[in-house]
Amino acid sequence: IVIGHKVGEITDVNMKKSLGHSIVNLAASGTVKYYYYGNLLNAFEKRIYTEVWKLCQKPYAFTTGDFIDVSQYKVLKSKLDGSMKKGVYALIFDYTEFWWIGGGFSYKFYTDNDYIRSIQITLKDHGYTANYITKYHDKLLSTAKTIADNAKKESTLYKRIKYIHDYLVKNTDYGKPRNDFAHQTTYGALIDKVCVCEGYAKTFAYISKLVGIEAIVIHGNTVNGSHAWNYVKIDNTWYLVDVTFDDTAITDAYFLVGWGDKNYKENYRERNAIAEGI
Repeated sequence: IVIGHKVGEITDVNMKKSLGHSIVNLAASGTVKYYYYGNLLNAFEKRIYTEVWKLCQKPYAFTTGDFIDVSQYKVLKSKLDGSMKKGVYALIFDYTEFWWIGGGFSYKFYTDNDYIRSIQITLKDHGYTANYITKYHDKLLSTAKTIADNAKKESTLYKRIKYIHDYLVKNTDYGKPRNDFAHQTTYGALIDKVCVCEGYAKTFAYISKLVGIEAIVIHGNTVNGSHAWNYVKIDNTWYLVDVTFDDTAITDAYFLVGWGDKNYKENYRERNAIAEGI
């Protein structure tokens, strides 16, 4: 990803255009939409992405899908694990509102010679019941919609992005309140109101999506170790937003940062999370 070089400060009055390129191509297939990570996939991986999306629809009790015929994709057994990771994790990063599926999954498959004939996906349910998911997912969606509706009332794109950023800073604490993985999700940020970096990043991305802003979750490393943050697109150029660092340091130093900024060059190294896993 190439993010924008920030020439001076980006402000509401003067949002600088800069060198960069658009790399997001929104496209739809049926009822599932391929967002940023989905558009990086090949045809087989998109099929897996779609099947995971289907498993995340109501009723939420079904975490194991049916066997699906994938013989037309000519996927070698030796390539299967890598492609499965890409398909599943791309969906998780694009649809961060599906908080209960975390990152765990398994699969079964049948082969013809060295090629995959059919496959069945099971998502790790983390012990949540269908009733629990329904109750809190509806609450999460309602909360996110309220935040997004308020952000849409702002008069400019800059102000909308800033509203989402500031809401999370003011209403979310950094931490791990319990032993499950909720603090890494939108549930942690919007229901518990306590989360870690991945929870901040996923929530910023989801609310941005509701507002119509292109924002993606990035995984990588900083001087403090493993980390997650966001890139948000303005005028076809990507800028970094790190709600976690701004919240814990009580600053705006990591809001709309370009690659020429000292905070970016010295602190951030991204990695290919959909290939490596969360």
